[in-house]
Amino acid sequence: MDTIDFPFRCMGCGAELQGVAVSGACPQCEYPVADMLRAVSVDPASGTVDDDVECLRCGYSLRGRPVSGRCRDCDGDVHALLPRNELRCADPTWLQGVRRGIRGLMLLTAAFFVEWLIWEAVWRISADPPTAYHVGRYGVLILLNLPWLAAVFAVTRPEPILRVSARSQRARQTVRFSAIPAVLLAVWADWNIVSAIWTRGIAQVADADFGDRVGQVVTCSVLGACLGAVAFGAILVWLRQLAVRAVRPGLRDWLSGLLILVVVGSVFDVGNWILWASHERPSWHFWCCSQILGPARSLVGLLVLGMCSRMLTIAIRWQDQNTLANTP
Repeated sequence: MDTIDFPFRCMGCGAELQGVAVSGACPQCEYPVADMLRAVSVDPASGTVDDDVECLRCGYSLRGRPVSGRCRDCDGDVHALLPRNELRCADPTWLQGVRRGIRGLMLLTAAFFVEWLIWEAVWRISADPPTAYHVGRYGVLILLNLPWLAAVFAVTRPEPILRVSARSQRARQTVRFSAIPAVLLAVWADWNIVSAIWTRGIAQVADADFGDRVGQVVTCSVLGACLGAVAFGAILVWLRQLAVRAVRPGLRDWLSGLLILVVVGSVFDVGNWILWASHERPSWHFWCCSQILGPARSLVGLLVLGMCSRMLTIAIRWQDQNTLANTP
């Protein structure tokens, strides 16, 4: 095959490449045409599908079919029914950076979950944990929030090559605009709790209304929980876009489910804080739902982030094996 004789858009800029030489590059972004054909499992020399990929319409194997031909089963155009794994053509450095950010989020999610387990264990063992434990616990939360912000920025790094939909751009901007104040509010709330417990002791803080500090803590916690949910939700939307472009429908559905779980869990978290601010204990079912949804978010989040990391690892390995000729 000497030229592209079927409708085919550049994976870098979206330009139409029909009529462009296979040995050439996109006239707009200069991305090699041969590399884009390999990314959709097409042999540039013969113009046939050289991998066991399934037709997007009927699931029939397209191996050996000419890309300009038709599917044997559903009679659809092969070029339109090939899975377009666009992440294979992404900048390798960018992919590795996003994967590091996702792994950082996995590590921090696991750390928050372990902190919750320790907190629950201490409360089961002792109904009145010492002041030092409470100070240490909220101090750890302060320290965990800062690297979370760094991981968020790593996950939402701008792409140097692939075109990005307006929805994805809005998701990344939402992450960056909400993650910073969310972390600052969480740190401020935890610092207020630490300073109050340190100066007055846990018993006095628990038994007495310590004035404006309660309002500060509750206000910061509610706002921080809302902004944190928005930031993490935007991350999930962004990762969902990556799953769509990597042709991972199962992972896309998992990300959608986790997004719903995050929203519902955040509603219960905010409700609990508001009830505490009104000096009323949350009702047992409200409290139980919050306690169940919190660990569920962490465990499902670890699973889904692990799937995202594997998705990027597959794209990176494909690039290493095929040694892309050019990275604009």
